[in-house]
Amino acid sequence: MNNLKRVLSVGMASTMVLGMMATASAASFNDFTDKDDIVNKDAVSMVTELGIIAGLPNGSYGATQNIDRASFARLVCVALNGGKEPNLGNLKTTFTDTQGHWAEKYIAYCVQQGIIAGKGNNTFAPSANVTGSEAAKMLLVALGYNTTYEKIGGATWQVSTDVLANQAGLYEDLSGMNTSAALTRDQAAQMIYNTLNADLVKYEMVPGISSNGQVTMTTQRVNVTKTVNGDTKNVTMLEDAFNAVKVEGVVLGNEYASVNGAGVQDEGKTYISLTDTVAGLNSGSFEVSTGLNMIGKSVTLCM
Repeated sequence: MNNLKRVLSVGMASTMVLGMMATASAASFNDFTDKDDIVNKDAVSMVTELGIIAGLPNGSYGATQNIDRASFARLVCVALNGGKEPNLGNLKTTFTDTQGHWAEKYIAYCVQQGIIAGKGNNTFAPSANVTGSEAAKMLLVALGYNTTYEKIGGATWQVSTDVLANQAGLYEDLSGMNTSAALTRDQAAQMIYNTLNADLVKYEMVPGISSNGQVTMTTQRVNVTKTVNGDTKNVTMLEDAFNAVKVEGVVLGNEYASVNGAGVQDEGKTYISLTDTVAGLNSGSFEVSTGLNMIGKSVTLCM
């Protein structure tokens, strides 16, 4: 992870988000002309820095604008590809209203992965606004949830989706959202942010013994895990797709000032005391620019 580009993502209140990896073309939160109108500031900052959602041509983020189903399908593809444009070749759909559509290959990929389904009558309605529940279903499947096992398909899909999305943390900080209504770009950023921090899941066949002594095999959902230095932990989408981790800390020094003996840093560097560490990452100087107002503030590092 040492070769990842480190950049400042956003500065806000007492909790800051330092995006420690970003694409060269990623937008900057502070450049958005409507940044004061954005509610989910941490989320918008992170997903734009990671290259998942871009700003609008007029320089704004467009927080209150809705997202259509085609555009959200593309966002899911980009998130799964680590914030980069995926190479999907010439994938085609069978939907009558998506053939030749600009997002056809993204929609086709999502269909292949079971992430999306049509609206009926062999249509997808790519220009229709995506609802909160529809977006949540796509993101749940992207995390590995099975539509049949979880009952997030069929007639009762929305109720099952909303329950599971709440359990998985996808609706965190979106308590006032009507999941049947069109999703705004502000809400979409928060939901994707939550998904990045959610655990990936998979399904395993587990043997058992029935009441009459017969060997049985049942399907069980489990978290995807990995073991590092003997420590087994759950794997999030952020770790899997972006090869990144999140840690927390406090800014003790930068090029403007320092506290607690951290020392004034070189230009473009910040000394951060990590309060939530991971293997191989320690408190120290990081190549990220911060302002004087950041001294003593809590930060979240994505690196």
